[in-house]
Amino acid sequence: MVDAYRSDAWQLLFASVAAASAALTGLLFVGLSMNLRRVVGTPEHLARARESFGQLLSLLVLSVILLIPGQNRLLLGTELIGLGAILAGVSLFLHKQTFKRIKPGRRARWGARIAIFHLGTLAIPLAGVSLTLGHYGGLFWLVLTVLMFFLWSTINAWTLVVRTIED
Repeated sequence: MVDAYRSDAWQLLFASVAAASAALTGLLFVGLSMNLRRVVGTPEHLARARESFGQLLSLLVLSVILLIPGQNRLLLGTELIGLGAILAGVSLFLHKQTFKRIKPGRRARWGARIAIFHLGTLAIPLAGVSLTLGHYGGLFWLVLTVLMFFLWSTINAWTLVVRTIED
């Protein structure tokens, strides 16, 4: 379990995450360009596009932070807490804008959807706190973030490319 608190043990994983998130961001740009008018014209689709780009960009930034050599666990933990706080703040601001544009009857469902989405965001500062304390799982919390963000952005991308045609 010592590897949970050593960023050098996670280099290969986060190098792979950086490459995958960069490639998927490019593919998302191409996919969205096919249905851009429909995506921009629907608040839910626009929110999905922002979520997908935001999550993939977040994974890229997270990977870069973890790939910086020579960081001790306290510095890295502090960086993760800060990144998590920034992501939560930006996300809440953008979701508030989306809620204003969505029809009132669809807001409850959208809110439940967002709660699931933020499990991955919450895991980032949890990893930071755990890393600084030296207990409770350390960098293993970020596995939840990586899996949630990749899965969520893939589902959103699929919805944006395929389902916007149906709307």
